[in-house]
Amino acid sequence: MHRTMTNPKNKFLNFHSSTFYSLVAAVVLNVALGLFTPKVLAESFRGSFEASAQEKSKHVSEMWQFSRTMQECLNADYQHHLNFYRRYGISPFYGSNSSFKRLGYNGRRNFLRSIGKDPNLVDVMKPTSCVGLATKCFERAFNQTGQGAVWARIKRYVAANSYDGSALIDGFRRLGWYVMYWNPDPSQNNAWDSDEKRRNPSNNGTWGYHAYRYSTATKNKKYYMNSIDDAETLVGFGTRPPRVLDDASVFVGVAHAGYHVFPGYKGKVIEAHSTRDIRDANSVESSDFNPIESGGAPRGNYRSGIVAVPPGEGPRASFWPWN
Repeated sequence: MHRTMTNPKNKFLNFHSSTFYSLVAAVVLNVALGLFTPKVLAESFRGSFEASAQEKSKHVSEMWQFSRTMQECLNADYQHHLNFYRRYGISPFYGSNSSFKRLGYNGRRNFLRSIGKDPNLVDVMKPTSCVGLATKCFERAFNQTGQGAVWARIKRYVAANSYDGSALIDGFRRLGWYVMYWNPDPSQNNAWDSDEKRRNPSNNGTWGYHAYRYSTATKNKKYYMNSIDDAETLVGFGTRPPRVLDDASVFVGVAHAGYHVFPGYKGKVIEAHSTRDIRDANSVESSDFNPIESGGAPRGNYRSGIVAVPPGEGPRASFWPWN
């Protein structure tokens, strides 16, 4: 039989050229349609963080005190907010991206005076944000358990990625934490995507890309730039979350590719917000993890994301004695 021979090199080039141009055309079309943004197409985090076997072992051995310190820190800020608000009608925390923050020191004093508050209160008020609260309390927990050097490297890694909460979770996974994708009702993905585009047509990083993220999480164990361990446990639970976070001594989650960060423990989220008005009673707030239940956390129309729990506290792990 006569067989026409082709140059393998030409075959390789023709295949990859056609594939390349198809991919380019797809990306151009999707960008034109507003389906993808640079954040969606991002490939990897900037910089790196790795933990040694000794550091991972130390982290596990210190988890009892680590989680206690984390819980105390979160509760302290939350209780301070509640007490201050009851006394003065404003929060002691102002969002790091809020209009109040942008006023500057004298402007903040003038604003307090204009709403009938003592302008000297500005001296005891501090900025906060979702990632700011989380990193503040994690820093305290790492430092008080003799793991300050590990935290310093994680913090540099997070800073190199513009304090994206997804980088924080990636760092923790490299320290041995278990990362789960969460989505209470995948059947609503397309409706959620449409709703977010309608509410915020210009998009400022707040879109969740729920249908796309669900596909990559369930098919490839990838969420945004994060590798994940579990795309089943916290998927499709509606308003009845599994107990995995109730059993966690501490956890940290993100929504919408790291746009929002929410730390917590034993199923309870304590979260701060970077844009809230100081007169908002919920500048720092707490509620049970239950994203689509009225009053549930995370608060603010966040419908899917990822969450990390410490080593040994995942759904298929043996739980530590202190749980």
